[in-house]
Amino acid sequence: MSNLKNKTALVTGGTKGIGRAVCIALAKEGCRIITFGRDKNEVRTLHDELDINYKKPDICHQVRTLNIMYRDNRWVFRDSIEHIDILVNNVGGGGSWTNYMEVMEKNYGLSVFFTEQYLERMCAKKWGRVIAIASIYGKEAFKNKYFTAAKSAQIAYMKSMSRKRCVSKGVTFNTILPGHISCGYSYEKNKDTDEFKDIIKNTPMGRIGKPEDVANVVRFLCSDEASYINGANIVVDGGESVSI
Repeated sequence: MSNLKNKTALVTGGTKGIGRAVCIALAKEGCRIITFGRDKNEVRTLHDELDINYKKPDICHQVRTLNIMYRDNRWVFRDSIEHIDILVNNVGGGGSWTNYMEVMEKNYGLSVFFTEQYLERMCAKKWGRVIAIASIYGKEAFKNKYFTAAKSAQIAYMKSMSRKRCVSKGVTFNTILPGHISCGYSYEKNKDTDEFKDIIKNTPMGRIGKPEDVANVVRFLCSDEASYINGANIVVDGGESVSI
């Protein structure tokens, strides 16, 4: 996948979990990584890893401490970046889980914001990859109705974008739908509960997914080998979901 060498990739919320695995996977392919996170220790750890293992004379990675939920921060961040080739909309989750607007903004709203800020420049260069990290619960019922609604909106938005004229200019839009992944506070908190044991029992592969399982699909979708994949919803869940 050498075509990714020297491409610039923005991975939103890339300092832990799936986002971090995506940053490492793309850095291995020669991409310049731009990302952010709220935890200073996580930011420092990822910055050091990228700097030690994947820094080259013509590549300078950027890992910033930033709370993107503050609107002013978004515009400052946007204005500081001239161009990207790859956008991975990874920021998401339940927020407080009980605040509909917060959950919708974190999952759907931020995807729209970042996609529409950089799309014109991708079209001008006649190459681009936009990938959203959604969830299988964007197409199946989930105990938190707000999360399901937000992920459904994210999936629908990406599908609509895949019909835009810019696709003929070399920009593709695809969505990844992970199942349960072994990362984050929620996993650590719940991994020993009966609920998680039931999830593993009912997943044909018999295990929870790893962040790298998702990152490997992102890496493929960014490559020229995936240039004809557009508007896809790719499930990465070991068979956990039951819908067609």
